[in-house]
Amino acid sequence: MAMSQPNITALDNTPKKQYNTHMKQKQQYQIMRETTMWEDGTMDTGRHVYVFTDYKPNARAATVVAFSGFGRHPVKKYTKPLTIDLRGRTFEEVV
Repeated sequence: MAMSQPNITALDNTPKKQYNTHMKQKQQYQIMRETTMWEDGTMDTGRHVYVFTDYKPNARAATVVAFSGFGRHPVKKYTKPLTIDLRGRTFEEVV
């Protein structure tokens, strides 16, 4: 008994599974240094550096994917991004 060959053309014409292409898009990162002036007149002595994925100057919150304490310590990359409150805080872009 002869075995039949599979119909390759029929397999090639089957609909392809659609994947979410938005997951593969490159994210834009903003590296920002905190410049908050506190109520007692002192500037944030830490000058911490944050890496944001969605920073907007007038937003209430933003997502942080990495952080460097005082801008001198090694960068800590978060396994799960954090959302921080931006109210009352100011930042400048690090170039």
